[in-house]
Amino acid sequence: MLRGLTAHYDKKLSYVTTSPLKDCVQEKLRDIYMPPKLLLMTKDKQSFKKTGVQIKNYENMFLEHAKENHKTFIQGEAGTGKSTFLAKLVMDWCCIKLEKQLKTKIAHTDTQTNYASFFKDSWSLHRYSFVFHITLRNSVTEISIYNMIKEQIIDSIYSSEEDRKRPTHY
Repeated sequence: MLRGLTAHYDKKLSYVTTSPLKDCVQEKLRDIYMPPKLLLMTKDKQSFKKTGVQIKNYENMFLEHAKENHKTFIQGEAGTGKSTFLAKLVMDWCCIKLEKQLKTKIAHTDTQTNYASFFKDSWSLHRYSFVFHITLRNSVTEISIYNMIKEQIIDSIYSSEEDRKRPTHY
């Protein structure tokens, strides 16, 4: 499953569309990535407030007081880099998982060399066995996260009859 998932992400996320008018105009994510300005927000009663604290590491995003933060929301105006950031996060996770599979020492990957001091802690993503990149705009009527993962990822990885007959596909 892990090999299929990383291959699926490499095919779907390693290139990004660079033209709002033409979907066929694409560049490698690692070549053009610029991190968005991510600000920490705190929950205040029924709303969220910006703190002014910039998030520059994955750990700052997924850990709160050294404990895993199980709910992370990314919000922003259209075109501010939310989807591209998540694609980059998933590709960093893939690099870590592939390096672990190959039993090599975790080093800076070429996806990390293009952006200053942001998110150089991709090694911290090793704690996640699986990362599922689903697009909510493609699941407007679906409420089950399991069905979203199945429809957007598993069905894509195991699209042929041959693949579906393999006993290890789930």
